[in-house]
Amino acid sequence: MADANGRRRSGRQLSDEATQGIRTTALRLASEIGPQNLTMEGIASSSGVAKTTIYRRWPNAAAVIMDAFLCDVDPIIRYRPQPQISETMIVALKDFVRSLTPERLALLRHLIGSAQADEELAKAFWANWISPRRQEGALCLGRRGLFQC
Repeated sequence: MADANGRRRSGRQLSDEATQGIRTTALRLASEIGPQNLTMEGIASSSGVAKTTIYRRWPNAAAVIMDAFLCDVDPIIRYRPQPQISETMIVALKDFVRSLTPERLALLRHLIGSAQADEELAKAFWANWISPRRQEGALCLGRRGLFQC
């Protein structure tokens, strides 16, 4: 099993159901009490999953929130290549703006701010958000040329 940074982890894998429950709980609590007040203990208590189980997957509460946020917006902001790269960028930006409800925007601001001081969160943000989108764009450019995607 790999953690949010792609490192191999030993032990029993988390079930998809437990993982989704942790993510849902983290988003709900972040909305209710504010992401800056969310703790691993709070997530564990509310989700009914042991704190040690959560720590096997995420290094801290901010990383749980980031992962939950990305899973929440991913269906909305999936990369959709268009005939021209400019159209691809426009579609991507419109999808991104459409995904930013007030709650999601507040979480995103918190995550970006937290990533400035939390190296693990910054790495996870890069690995799970920025890098995959850069790779998709590079694949698209490599297949169709610089201005056609």
